[in-house]
Parts: sequence; C-alpha cells; structure tokens
Amino acid sequence: MACQFQLSEAQPGVWNIQFSSNKRAHNISFTVESKAADPSSGAVSASTIWADDSPQDIDPTKATRKPQKVFAKVQKGNSPVLNADAHVIVSRPNAAAYSIKLKDNGAGADSHANDGIYSANFISFSGEGRYSAQAYIEGSDSTTVNEKTVVGVGERDVGKNGTGMKSTGRFRRAAIGQSFRVVKYTSGPGGKNFPPDRIKDLIVTDYDQDQFTVTLEWTAVGAEADVGTATKYDLRYGSNGAEVRKSFRNMQVVTPEMIINGANLSNPQPADSKEVFKIRLSSDQDYYSFGVVAIDKVKRTSRGEVSNIAAVAFVIREPPPNRTIIYVIIGVASVLFVGIIVAGIVAFIRCHPTPTLETINPAYDLSYQAEMPPPLEASPPPSPPAHLRAERARECFHLSRGNQRILTERSEDQDAIREYWRSGVRREQRTGEQAHPSLSDSKYLEGTDLLHFLLETQAAPHPCF
Repeated sequence: MACQFQLSEAQPGVWNIQFSSNKRAHNISFTVESKAADPSSGAVSASTIWADDSPQDIDPTKATRKPQKVFAKVQKGNSPVLNADAHVIVSRPNAAAYSIKLKDNGAGADSHANDGIYSANFISFSGEGRYSAQAYIEGSDSTTVNEKTVVGVGERDVGKNGTGMKSTGRFRRAAIGQSFRVVKYTSGPGGKNFPPDRIKDLIVTDYDQDQFTVTLEWTAVGAEADVGTATKYDLRYGSNGAEVRKSFRNMQVVTPEMIINGANLSNPQPADSKEVFKIRLSSDQDYYSFGVVAIDKVKRTSRGEVSNIAAVAFVIREPPPNRTIIYVIIGVASVLFVGIIVAGIVAFIRCHPTPTLETINPAYDLSYQAEMPPPLEASPPPSPPAHLRAERARECFHLSRGNQRILTERSEDQDAIREYWRSGVRREQRTGEQAHPSLSDSKYLEGTDLLHFLLETQAAPHPCF
C-alpha cells in the first residue's frame, strides 16, 4: 500500500513524523520532499559525491598514493549555502560505519572556501569491499545563502559587508551518494596509508617595515592527510616564488632563532587549527617568498610537497645623510665661490688701471704735472720764429665764426696743438725761460687771454699752433 501526504504552507523548522500499526510487524519506507514556498527562489538541496568511484587499489608504497575524497554540495537554486553543519556516514566492509565532518574552509581536502561544496578526506579503509556514503546537512540561524555567486565559486572573505547574503533559517537535509569498491588493500607503516596533506592556505597577514618582520598563517594539516597531528614543519624562503616552488630543498631555512612569537615548527597544532608564525628577516633583501611542508613521524612530507607560495615586499630605506658633512661641504663651496669672485675682481683691476688726471686732461692741473719727473728722453720741440707765430696768431683771431667752426672738427690738429702746449709748459718749468715769447710780446698781449681760454676749455685748435 502506498500513501501520499501533501502539506501546504508548512512552517519552517523541524518536523516529526510518527507511524503506528495494529500490532502487526510492518516494513515501512518513506520519502520526504520539500518545495520552496516561492517557486522562483528554489529550495535548499544537497547531494553526495565521491571523488573517484572507480575500483580502488590502496597501496601506500605507490608514488601516486592519495586518499579518497567525499563531497556534499549544498545549494539553494544555483547559489551556495554557507555555514551549514555537514557530515557524512561511510559504510565500510567488515567494520562499523565511520563518521566524517565535512568543511567548506579551503583547507585540507576542500579546494575553495565558501563555495557551498563541503569536503573531507576518507582514509579509514577497513579492507577490500564496497564503501558507500550518506551526507547529513543541518542549517541554523547563522546559515546563509550567497545570492551574488553560484555554487562551486568560492571566496575567503565572503559576506563581510553583508551584500548578497540572506538567511536560510533552520533546515535538515540528507543525501545518499554512490559507492566505490576497493579491489586491493595494503596497510601502510603503523596502519597509516597516507602522508600529511598539502598546506594550501599559507598567507601573509602582517609585516613591519621598520623591524623587517612578517607574520605567516596557515591551517594545520594532520599526520595522515588532514587527520591527526603532524610531527613538524619545514618552513623555507627565497627571493623568487618560482625558485621556492621548484627547488624548495635548496632554499633558506627559517630557524627557531628567527621566530619571535613563541611558535614552534617542531610542535604543530592539531589538524584544522590555525598556525601563526612571526618571523624576523634580514634587512639586506627587499622581497621574500615563503613555502612550507608538513612532516610525519616516518618523515613523509606533505603530499604534493611544497605549499602555495606567500610573498612579502619591503622598501629598503637608505640611512639618513650626515648633516654635519653636508654643512661642511656647503661652507667650503661658499668660501671657494667668494674667493674666485674676489680673485677675478683683483685681476680685472690690475689689468685695467684707473686713468689718472694727467691722462684725462693734464692742462687742468699744472701743479700735479710739476711734481712728476720730466721725461728725459723727450726733447722739447723747436719754437717757431717770432714773426711766424705773430702772423699765425693774427690770422687765427681774425677768422670768421664759420671758419672757426670748421676747424673745431679737426681732431688731429687739436692733439698737435695740445701736445705743443704741454711741451712748452714743461720746458718753462724746467729751465725757467719763457716758452712762448710771441705771446708775451706787447703787440699781441690782447690775444693772450683769449688763447688761454681756447686751450683750457678744449676749444678747437688751429693749425697755426
């Protein structure tokens, strides 16, 4: 007999169904299907998937060894459901069922955080046979749906500003997945078949430019995949991320002396814990790339070897200049500059002496000329005859103004009469005799004052003199 019940406008929350019989034993199976009150938004759904459903050969000695993975995809429509409580029950051959917690944090078996796909490694094999899984999902008041993205596309800091996030309310979902079969099983050392998982979320959370320190964080992995506790970490650094990834064993090792926050690379935290290491670096390098691997008791390293690469860049600052040296340099330069200017001025003065009064117009100051020693090599010019001087003077003073104006333009005659006058004065001062007897003649005394006036005021000379 089959029955179907349909409830309209069901209230959100937990529903209980009870079946009763008339004292006879019955096998009852039932299925509950939920639908969204708003058909356009869709209901919360879940599905369970094994990473590899093909026949398995569990041999820890093989280089390709890796644990099986199980996933539960939780979504509303095409949007991922976040912060749900997800776990899976695995049915094993010849052993009790095994419960695994699924996570959506981007660490361990999970590839991307907050993408709605909850993941876990399955390592608890009990031997050859078939393995099946059923996932159970439960939502709470903190469970949300990210309507701004699609399931499978994750982000670490989703929902910080509340954009696109909507509460789902409380709900429960169950999903049965496919099964896979183990055809060959070989137990590893100490019953452990797999090495520690690869660290995938190494990041730089802080750095100090002045102290040259950096803070690194990552999620701890286990001794076997992401289960248990690893034995130690191997943390190394280099100047190039590609080199760290390619030649990790040749990179510089982070020593205990470099760790300044008390963390211990030889004492890892249990799987899924947060590891925090603050490291002081050398200031002679401006760029650092870091990688880390986990190691178990039998010295097996993380599957896939080195973690993702995290890097930090510093700005190397030059030491401040010595201001005393700068001041000395400026002072010396100033003194040299002033000295060069003074030397130039002195050299200019020596090469270009200031003209004396005699070189300008010796006729103005006869007393000064008298103090100067007479030139020995200069012989006074012969005095013209008296009758010639008188005749020439008479001609000069009887010229018309037009002719006198023409004579003023003859500079060569002016220089000749000026030199003649000087030589006559010097001879008179040296010998005491009259240098110009024609001028002292009573017949021409009336023109003497006029002649002196013409000579002293730089009047135009006449070729007579």
